[in-house]
Amino acid sequence: MQRAISRLTSLRGQLTTPVAVSYSSCRTFSGIPKSETNSQSVACLIIGDEILNGKTHDTNSNYLAKKCFDFGLDLRRIQVVPDVEQDIIESVRELSRQYHWVFTSGGIGPTHDDITYQSIAKAFDLPLAYHEPTLEKMRMIMPLTLVDGKSRTNPAPLVMTEARKRMALLPVDPNGEERTRVVFPSTQLWVPLVIVNQNVHILPGVPKLFRVLIDRYFETHVRPTLSLPSYSRVLIGTSLFEGDIAPILTDIQEKVQLEGIKIGSYPRWRPGGVRVDEGNVRVVVSLLGRDKEALDKWGKVVAQKIQGVYVENIDTE
Repeated sequence: MQRAISRLTSLRGQLTTPVAVSYSSCRTFSGIPKSETNSQSVACLIIGDEILNGKTHDTNSNYLAKKCFDFGLDLRRIQVVPDVEQDIIESVRELSRQYHWVFTSGGIGPTHDDITYQSIAKAFDLPLAYHEPTLEKMRMIMPLTLVDGKSRTNPAPLVMTEARKRMALLPVDPNGEERTRVVFPSTQLWVPLVIVNQNVHILPGVPKLFRVLIDRYFETHVRPTLSLPSYSRVLIGTSLFEGDIAPILTDIQEKVQLEGIKIGSYPRWRPGGVRVDEGNVRVVVSLLGRDKEALDKWGKVVAQKIQGVYVENIDTE
């Protein structure tokens, strides 16, 4: 045990004071080889009681969905779990097995209910240890504040407490293998993006932080791995009712399926849940795919069949 702890503390000079080390005699959980998953598939795990009890409205999964669409990735699943260790463990294991990219949101703050790091560490039989580069960034950035995008001295700098240090207590690989990585997508933030089991990306739940880290990480780490073109979307509005155009859309969907095009229809509603029953657009039809020429061709067919017109950014909520 002493040898293992010594090895852990000497890893690249980045780790200090190992905590909650788990040396399991059972097999190490590592999911399936990433080559066996669809390299475009993405899952999102939202963690937090506040989402499930209605206190907080989740916007991070929607932001990730839009980012995936822009980059041509397939967001296949969104799960929400409470701040319960076993729920987090079971969900993150399942998602890591099934999807190439997994992004979590929430539960990495300084309070007692922030248990994401420890839960994900336990899910993959990893110990926790203080990550010295994160602590150093905290010490450097905490005395500063951002004003109009520029760093300024904070008149009331934050004190490095034990609770704040807890946010640098990260999953680590005691064997020095690549089962964990820590990156800092933004130079203006001390917040790390921790990667576990090659594909689980742990992010904060605070929307502003989540968006900055996602934006930078997708540009620097995700984009270079992509091989397929991004998605495009065509929107067509019609004054016909959804029940009237349903058979038409079903018939066209069967014809375009092999071209990788998906068709969806969305009735428009007024605020308060009142359906739009007059005007030019009662239903918006969406065609989504990677082949712009095919989308243009079938968009014209759909527009003609449902007596529709092309529309942009029309609200269907």
